[in-house]
Amino acid sequence: MTSPEYEPRPEKPSILRRLRRAKPPAAAGGLPPVPPAPRGSGGGGPLRPELDLSTFMDQMLGTRPARDAATLGPVCRELDAGIGRSESLNALLSGAYWTGVLHTTRFEDALHRTGRARPDRTILVAHAGGTRFDLLVMSAGYQGPPVVLPRFRADEVSRAFRGAQASGRSTMARTVEQRYFGRRRVMPDLGAAVAEIADAIPFGAVLMRPPPETPTCVPVPAHGVSVPGGKDYQATVGVVLPRGGEMLVTTVRHVLPPAGDEMLVGKRTGRVVGRDELTDSCLIAVPGLPKGRTEAFAGISPRILPAFTRGHFNRVRFGRLDTVINAADMSILEYQSAFASKFYTTADTIPGDSGTALIDIDDHLVGFAVMRSSEGPRNPAYSIWVCAEQTTRRLEIEL
Repeated sequence: MTSPEYEPRPEKPSILRRLRRAKPPAAAGGLPPVPPAPRGSGGGGPLRPELDLSTFMDQMLGTRPARDAATLGPVCRELDAGIGRSESLNALLSGAYWTGVLHTTRFEDALHRTGRARPDRTILVAHAGGTRFDLLVMSAGYQGPPVVLPRFRADEVSRAFRGAQASGRSTMARTVEQRYFGRRRVMPDLGAAVAEIADAIPFGAVLMRPPPETPTCVPVPAHGVSVPGGKDYQATVGVVLPRGGEMLVTTVRHVLPPAGDEMLVGKRTGRVVGRDELTDSCLIAVPGLPKGRTEAFAGISPRILPAFTRGHFNRVRFGRLDTVINAADMSILEYQSAFASKFYTTADTIPGDSGTALIDIDDHLVGFAVMRSSEGPRNPAYSIWVCAEQTTRRLEIEL
């Protein structure tokens, strides 16, 4: 399975390989420090500094690093041994902690007292050097400036987490067990682990009104997917799958015309053979692709949270651009069917990048670009990527 690059370039050691040969030492929680992504590298990216999600949370909650969760108690140590290095324990247990918070009455009361807000989007954001994973609540009904919510009691959070798992309102514990423990091993009690970390890590939650967000499909020069008869490209191919004598390519649904099934991929006419409104995705059958080198990847990310690490994507005619995956919807922690789960990166996409594939540092597919936040001096800037695992399931394709 491939992610296309339309401009052949001289072969040289990739940035990914150079990063692997010179990985920085892991920070607390098993994560490498995450520096800001270079702006505009490869041409076409933002050239001015922007307030990304991690920096925004640092400003709101401070930069005090969290301790490594594996050192905080016997249940945490047992979990760490079970998942190994396939997942960051700090990230995973922070997700469990915030899952508990979201099921407390105190959380609803805090939003109501703060401004009669309802949580339209709950995002787990890495900050403090990649050691803390805190909650950003976006509410369109909230009218004030960003505000820090009150802290939550450890016993209440742990009890709410257990209650949500027992009642079926949350499936996070089942998801973790299926992904990392299977039937041969007994998973330690996640609720007990939440209790161990709740008072030892300086958790914080921020409520804000979401900044304006725009699809990355406004026509500008040099993009890979277009409507027949259009003046220029509106989106980018994500992944490519061979089928018989033709190729199947993914891209975003929001660029499709209101009527008809024909689309241009490069200069070749294809037909839409699948579409999914939930994940804003579609599948186009094309008789071959334009000449150019392709980049193989290692399948869909095996982690629940393939976030808080380096990644890259490809822009038509510019090639590879690096980015940093620094946040994920809380819904990533549980299998969803009612709405699309998303990852967030530094704001490195531009109009026309919609549909391009996000690849992590281990060559795994993470998501597909759909939107980015609009520019503003006080708002955090970010690019939005729909979860690849959910998208491919909905399109009924296997990678």
